[in-house]
Amino acid sequence: MSDSPIHRRLYAQQMLARAFVERDERLMTAFARVPREAFAGPPPWYIRDQEGYRALPSNDPLVLYQDVLIGLDMARAVNNGSPSLHVGLLHKANVQEGEHVVHLGAGSGYYSAILAELVGPSGQVTAVEYDAKLAEMARAALKPYDHVQVVHGSAFDWPLEKVQGKADVIYVNFALDHPPARWVDNLYLNGRLIFPFGVPAKDAAGARTGVTARAGMLM
Repeated sequence: MSDSPIHRRLYAQQMLARAFVERDERLMTAFARVPREAFAGPPPWYIRDQEGYRALPSNDPLVLYQDVLIGLDMARAVNNGSPSLHVGLLHKANVQEGEHVVHLGAGSGYYSAILAELVGPSGQVTAVEYDAKLAEMARAALKPYDHVQVVHGSAFDWPLEKVQGKADVIYVNFALDHPPARWVDNLYLNGRLIFPFGVPAKDAAGARTGVTARAGMLM
């Protein structure tokens, strides 16, 4: 990680420790290499905690290197998610160089970039994002990665065409009550699918609110 700035190296070490990952040098290096501020939008930055969204009182990118949710679309509760959570999931996924990873619900592309570091230039990342604004953010931020394709569209329509083909890993960043069969059908033998198995939140009248009350991660 010697080519990464010290604050990102410390952040990567802290996130692995927070996720109780004892050793994963490749994952730690990937987190140290990717600048989180490039995927957070312009300041002021908002983080979400038990009190809701609050603006960080600093425009210094250093403040983003914490285990916090950064608001990307606060009206829809869309965030750049908890780094320690993703560390734990990506460690379990065991992404290897040269693999094809499909990232569904890519948001602004931060974790797509980390996946791109893990697969290396011989691999491929297909980042699918439904929201047009976030897909454009991801496309701009991921320009340095020639082996990343950003697709604006519904994750439920993947794969759109044969060129996007089978995947070694499908990494889903939104909650589901079941994975679509077409995702499973488009995994290579011994491929891995990770997704949040979610319970939708409901309001007092029993109507769905559009967010998830709770979820467990399945692979």
